[in-house]
Amino acid sequence: MYPGLFPGQLLATSLMLLVAEGVPTVRITNGNGTRFVAAVGKSVELECTVTGISDSKDVQLRWQYVGDFSIDPVILGSTGYYSVTQVVQSRNMRVITLQTADVRYEYEGYYYCHLQTAEGNYTDYVELRVEGVPVFDLNQTTPPGELASTLQDTLDIVCTVNARPGAAMQWFMNGTLLYSSARGYTISTTEPLLGTVTSSTLSVFPLTREQLGNYSCVAKNIRGQARTEWWVTAVPRLTVVSPETNGSRVNLGDELTVQCKGVNLGNGGKITWSFSSNGAAWTTLTGGNIVAWTDTMGAINSQLSVTYSHYSSQGIYRCSWNTMFQSVFIRIVGPPVVTLSTTTVTALPGDAVTLTCRVNANPRPTTLGWFYRNQELGNSTKYTVYRTYITGDLYSQTTLTIDPMEETDYGNKYKCVANNVQGRDTENVTLRDVNECVTGEATCEWDQHEICVDTLGSYECHCGTGFDRRDGICTATTAAPVDVNQCKVDHQCDQTCVNYFGSFRCECMADFLLQADMVTCLPVSSFMVSPVTGSSTQPPAGATAGGNNVLAIGLGVGITVVIVAIVVIIVVIVCRRRGNRERELIDIPKPKPSPTPGLYNSAYSVNDDEAHIYSELAPTGNEFPRGRLRFLNSLGEGKFGRVVMAEALSINKTGKWEEVAVKMVKETATDAVKEDFYHELTIVRKLSTHPNVVAFLGCVTASDPVLMIMEYVNGGDLLTFLRKRRPEKTPEKTSEEEALTPKDMLSFALQIARGMAHIAAQKIIHRDVAARNVLIDRKHVCKVSDFGLARDVEGADVYERTNKGPLPIRWMAPESLRDSIHTSKSDVWSFGVLLWEIVTLGSSPYPGMSGQQVMTSVLEGKKLVCPPQCNKDLYGIMSRCWNDSDTSRPTFDILSRDFERILEDEGDYIQLNQMEEGIYQVLEGMRPEEKL
Repeated sequence: MYPGLFPGQLLATSLMLLVAEGVPTVRITNGNGTRFVAAVGKSVELECTVTGISDSKDVQLRWQYVGDFSIDPVILGSTGYYSVTQVVQSRNMRVITLQTADVRYEYEGYYYCHLQTAEGNYTDYVELRVEGVPVFDLNQTTPPGELASTLQDTLDIVCTVNARPGAAMQWFMNGTLLYSSARGYTISTTEPLLGTVTSSTLSVFPLTREQLGNYSCVAKNIRGQARTEWWVTAVPRLTVVSPETNGSRVNLGDELTVQCKGVNLGNGGKITWSFSSNGAAWTTLTGGNIVAWTDTMGAINSQLSVTYSHYSSQGIYRCSWNTMFQSVFIRIVGPPVVTLSTTTVTALPGDAVTLTCRVNANPRPTTLGWFYRNQELGNSTKYTVYRTYITGDLYSQTTLTIDPMEETDYGNKYKCVANNVQGRDTENVTLRDVNECVTGEATCEWDQHEICVDTLGSYECHCGTGFDRRDGICTATTAAPVDVNQCKVDHQCDQTCVNYFGSFRCECMADFLLQADMVTCLPVSSFMVSPVTGSSTQPPAGATAGGNNVLAIGLGVGITVVIVAIVVIIVVIVCRRRGNRERELIDIPKPKPSPTPGLYNSAYSVNDDEAHIYSELAPTGNEFPRGRLRFLNSLGEGKFGRVVMAEALSINKTGKWEEVAVKMVKETATDAVKEDFYHELTIVRKLSTHPNVVAFLGCVTASDPVLMIMEYVNGGDLLTFLRKRRPEKTPEKTSEEEALTPKDMLSFALQIARGMAHIAAQKIIHRDVAARNVLIDRKHVCKVSDFGLARDVEGADVYERTNKGPLPIRWMAPESLRDSIHTSKSDVWSFGVLLWEIVTLGSSPYPGMSGQQVMTSVLEGKKLVCPPQCNKDLYGIMSRCWNDSDTSRPTFDILSRDFERILEDEGDYIQLNQMEEGIYQVLEGMRPEEKL
């Protein structure tokens, strides 16, 4: 701002004064642009005298102010800051005074005494400058007092003062002078170019617990100093670190992770987790899938993981501390998963039956319907189809009403089918006729030698063997019929069998109920209300209490013959006993004393550090009641062990009989074999659940024989699966469901790599990674199994084999063959061989070579050659697995990412039409010197 704000007006005024007297004049004492200096806080008075005007003239006299950075003048009046007084001295003279009792820096500027008459404007001015100690500008300064911030955040404190002469700024923390440094402090100061303002900013990044305390800003000039202070404290804060965006998507079956970070939670800070599918009902989450740690900055981190995400995993995940919480929504994306209310429906001809199919899918199904004999069903006189799509949710539902049931419907499967862009899923329902003989609706008189025969829609009462109907009553055909004790010959009763002439019946003990099949007994407690879920299971129709309650009639029919046919009876009994001996394969072996610790009857020595397993193998939380196992058929057996398909009552808390696989050793097994079995049990107990590892469900260790209960995988082993799908010389057309694509084969590799990554993360070395030890279900889900050679190496990461025995030589790494050293990286070598097995559809590694020849070749650095149907990129992954240096081999996590990338590329990594039958048709069994 220039002092001559109105130069034209001043020039005109001067000229008028020269021309004639009586022209008005305006004079400020010591004015005419003079600079007037005042001290901060002192009083100032400006006096302006106007002459040459008559009282008859219309005049306006006033004070105006223009600041350093202003343009337009401000008219001043008597306010809280100023006092304006105007006095008429005479007819031609007036005096106007401007006073302020407390001068401040913001009063600096130019003050004009302005006269306005009808003839013109007349002005004089003076410049006011203020000097003194610094004064804080509270509008531009961080408010002093307590300053709450968050650890690890950036903290900025601003200090602004007005001062003339300009002020020097200093910062202190707990009395110590601060400088800009790498310790986490940055100081930036703005010097005044015009005016009086000096500003300084102290930045702290990141704020640590050691930087909490008293901060002060000191401003100094030659006239004095000023100080202001802040007390910096830390406030708790909770944030979701990952996923970074709300609504993130996770593929069905992939691992789901959510991580929260809490800062300044204190030493007792603990982050808790809860989940809600819809934001209404919340479930507290606990268990081994939550990991917490404190980072180097003192922040508490907590990560929640879901190893195998289901559609039920979609929802809101909330981390909480005290009353604070943060939430993130995660969406699950994948192919449909079809669930039926039941897979078997029992109904009479003429009945109306409604089948319900529920589908989880995201995106929602584009196809959702019912099929019968591969034809989609629509609404008709017999069928009614209804579909429900729930907008914005994962659930869809379709129902099929069959009215009426006809004879052609029985035994045939109705199929529920759902498709979306991610894939397809189906489930089948079988319709059966009501068996009145089982349900108890039949009125046959068993105590009168009648037997019940089921027919379609009804039943018939026939006379038993050795009887015929006379006058409506079953009468013996001979004078002395002979009864055979069916309970001793052949019955299926779960607990107690009671024999009657020509028949038998099953009874249950007290606190058990006889089920609708009239042979199975379930505990009454399994039908009571659950204290956890609040749900209850009703006894099946026809179920009766044991003890002295009403007893159901058994369905066995006695073989009654006359005395003359007693020889025939003996033959029948002998045949049945022979049949019983054949069924011993699936019976539980008789209990025998536990083996004595430390005593072994074997040709091989057992490692000393494993000799304690007998004593450690005590009942645990995995113990399952032996009486709740029902053995079915054999799944396979070797010289000393076998695996049996069985049913376990409510092993997964469903209240139903569930299919399982039970592993056991034979009575003829050596102590060393039993030791290996017990060691395998300790391994699978440790492994947590993963979709690509066969799940351990429970065990029986309280008495012999020890049983290991595992998940039943219905597709068999991968090696057999691959070999069944090999091209034949004169192939018959296979159904589309049986066809195997390169994408399927790469998916197998990815799943196995994921399963092995999980095993390695549990500090377990498998030592027998091969296609024969991978199981596959009917939906092509692969699961690593058979931990007979596995070893727990937690804390060591290396296992050195010291005992002798058969080994899987064709799958072993050089360091394992040479030095008996096994690590997770030797499992990676075996995985490379397994990948070769997949690409060759189950061909035997190193075809035509003996075990000794294989060992020599591997130790000489020779590798399996690249199959013609395998491209170089895929073979490159195998070759990396077979690197002579174990440290140069990839991890299973890296292999998983490699196969994820390959599957996304959808390139021609396997071309089955180029497979050379002459080489890769070699399907050898295991050699005697190798592991069977």
